[in-house]
Amino acid sequence: MVALALEVRFLDQRYHGTPDWPPSPGRLFQALVAGAASDGTGCEARRAALHWFETLEAPVILAPRTEPGRAYISYVPNNDGDAEGDPTDPSRIGKRIQARLIAEDAPLIYLWSGLEAVPDGVADLAERLCQLGRGIDPAYARAVELEEEAVAALMADHPGSVHRPAGSGPDGLDCPLPGSLASLEARHEAFLKRLAVQGAGRKSRIEFSNPPRARFGRVRYDRAAERILFDLRDEKGHFWAIDAAHAGQLVSDWLKDAAERLGPTLAPLAERFVIGRGAGPRDLDRRIRAFALPTLRQHGDRNIRRLAVEIPPDCPIRRDDLVWALGGSADFVGKWGQPVQTEDHRMLERYCQASSRWQSEIPLALPVQRRRLSRGETKAGSERAREEAAARAAVATALRHAGVHAKVAAIGVRKEPYADQGVMAERFAQGTRFDKHSLWHAEVEFLEPVEGPLLLGNGRFAGLGLMRPAQDGAKNDILAFRILEGLEAPDAENLAQALRRAVMARCGANAPAFITGHENDGSPSRPGRNGHVAFVADLPRRRLLVIPPHLADHRAQGTGEDAAMRDLADALQGFTTLRAGRSGCLQLAADPVQDDDPLFCRARVWASVTRYQATHHPRGRPLDVVLKDDLSRELSRRGLPAAEVSVLKSGFNPGGGLFAHLRLTFSHPVQGPVLLGRTLHKGGGLFAAVMAPDR
Repeated sequence: MVALALEVRFLDQRYHGTPDWPPSPGRLFQALVAGAASDGTGCEARRAALHWFETLEAPVILAPRTEPGRAYISYVPNNDGDAEGDPTDPSRIGKRIQARLIAEDAPLIYLWSGLEAVPDGVADLAERLCQLGRGIDPAYARAVELEEEAVAALMADHPGSVHRPAGSGPDGLDCPLPGSLASLEARHEAFLKRLAVQGAGRKSRIEFSNPPRARFGRVRYDRAAERILFDLRDEKGHFWAIDAAHAGQLVSDWLKDAAERLGPTLAPLAERFVIGRGAGPRDLDRRIRAFALPTLRQHGDRNIRRLAVEIPPDCPIRRDDLVWALGGSADFVGKWGQPVQTEDHRMLERYCQASSRWQSEIPLALPVQRRRLSRGETKAGSERAREEAAARAAVATALRHAGVHAKVAAIGVRKEPYADQGVMAERFAQGTRFDKHSLWHAEVEFLEPVEGPLLLGNGRFAGLGLMRPAQDGAKNDILAFRILEGLEAPDAENLAQALRRAVMARCGANAPAFITGHENDGSPSRPGRNGHVAFVADLPRRRLLVIPPHLADHRAQGTGEDAAMRDLADALQGFTTLRAGRSGCLQLAADPVQDDDPLFCRARVWASVTRYQATHHPRGRPLDVVLKDDLSRELSRRGLPAAEVSVLKSGFNPGGGLFAHLRLTFSHPVQGPVLLGRTLHKGGGLFAAVMAPDR
């Protein structure tokens, strides 16, 4: 297996294409098509290479860091002036132009891996590329064929950001697919004939027709900031516990110490992007964000033992330099403990779980102060109500500033903590620039789940405003039943089929397609997406589950699905016995699913619980290649990012279908459930999180 790296460099280190950065694979494909046609010969090798590009999965993109240039207005002729016929309209109109300035001498790389071979015409295509973006963006390219082992080194050495495909979606980047080349050619031909003369003689007129759009797929790319976690350790390697009230002071000292360690060469960048001094509105998306993590456990003390930092993909300071600087100087270590980078992200994931209700663990700094009271003075209820109303409005503004656009159902504020072991808001002011009367604990309830981490308020870059999910611990949209007794022959797929038959029997003859997966005439239900529940037997935990389709597809709940799930829950009230043929007569009890459940938590590594059934036949291709290609498509269909696939075991069913037990490693933790493959609705393709041993 080989990999292809297509490297692009811009002649003047500027890019005017809008609105995307990095340039989409579809934009690159158009540039390759334009270069291939530049000599008018229509070389067959180049055309075959373009068709080959149409068959590839979306590439990983390694993009150099950029910063927005200064915008200016260019006045151009008003082409609509004559058509509108208004003599007062200006003859020229303003057009806003703003380039992206490429901040480092590094190529823009499109990387495809897992290829069997690279066609001969690809190198010629790359050499003919002369621009990428707009006509004023001259560029040149080269194609480099790599061994698979060299891919990781290439990605590690590139100083820019890594953008990985993460499933399809309307907000994604254009990517070529079969038919893209033909659609571009049809668009070009139609453009040449967009002005056509209709009629003859004095009745003739010129008609304009828009050329058809080019055909591309849309693929979402993961541009999330990289989260790095540090344990605070003493000289013996034990955890160093710090009172949560010192969170703001701890993080401020940590960032100042890191800025000093970066040295005088990087001092201007460290001032803006680490400390935030002198940072403007354009720098917000490029600043690192650090925060302390109080320990969340049922009987925990809520002290701080960990620090986390988010490094955005466009941060102009290299990741390795930042990680080294955040390791702490001797002065910092003596005061706060030694920050030691760790891969154990379980505590961080507690703050990242999706939830519709969030409460502050560390209070928010808001531009609303409570009036100070002198000794013996009291505050009227009306005044307190006005202060809290202003604080609630400030929380709504803070959500907008933090880029949280989910609709809000309710907001609550107070100075007392929401957790039993929490700390009063005013105590967090020590060692920070914020007045204690401007600190508020807050609770926000959304109409739909929102993923964390969620940091709000004016101190969100300085260790304040950390929210935590406030759930009742159970996932209410999953139906789960514990197997108490009666299991004789453990067979996950047979039990899932028996559960499906029992559920349909309890729902009666008019069971909807949401449950059966079939229309009234018996044909498969094809609503354009996965629209029916999955029946699962999780034998390692001795239980049966009914999982709604929006969780399996990692999407928002569709219209009517919530009501359908409630109807199903009503139908299964009192469901205590399941006759499953050779698997036995099972006695069941309802068993709520908790947030830290191995099937529904967040994790990077997932392993098969039931065998994955491939959706395509191998047709003579190597089994590991078929499985990895099949998994790539299936992950995209289920709204999950690309993963590294390890085949643990594979084989063929009696009917000829390919199955496997797999291990999936994602670049960052993903939310369960992970249900994949042709038999996901009938007990197959179930994965569980692989947990690190508790420390």
